[in-house]
Amino acid sequence: MTELSTAQRTILTSAAKSPNTEIRQFMQHIKSPVIQDKMITALLRKKMITVQGAEAVGNHYKFDKNTKFVISQEGLNVINGSAEAAPVTSCNTEKHDVTPSNEPKRETKQSIIINLLSREEGATLVELIDATGWKPHSVRGHLSNLRKKRGLPIETFTTGEGKHGYRLLPDQEAA
Repeated sequence: MTELSTAQRTILTSAAKSPNTEIRQFMQHIKSPVIQDKMITALLRKKMITVQGAEAVGNHYKFDKNTKFVISQEGLNVINGSAEAAPVTSCNTEKHDVTPSNEPKRETKQSIIINLLSREEGATLVELIDATGWKPHSVRGHLSNLRKKRGLPIETFTTGEGKHGYRLLPDQEAA
């Protein structure tokens, strides 16, 4: 039984429509040449494709720019359903138990910062440093990322003691 990934099955299905065509033609959606080479190696190992125009060196082939990889008869059989094919292997095809867990969510430093900023009084830089164990520049950089990348409305203010404070503004409806 041959297991194929979603990408492998897609490439072989396309190649099965014209079996004498170079397989790399059907890998145009894979941008990285390294990933393309790994895909070819995996398909060769599974005997889904064959090599044409390569020099055999022991158990290996010496490839050059004239080497062609075409779908093999076994690859055609798997795609056409003549051979026993395993279901497509993909992270998204597996069914997972979705029952809620009794375990509390892992508390991240980002969630700690957001919780402190959500308080009515907000949090001072010193409180954020103590809560995360980060250096001041790291806390300020993370606050900047929360503003820019997450779009959180973070207000900066000065406390009565002259320290910098930060708080999340309540959601404001668009006018």
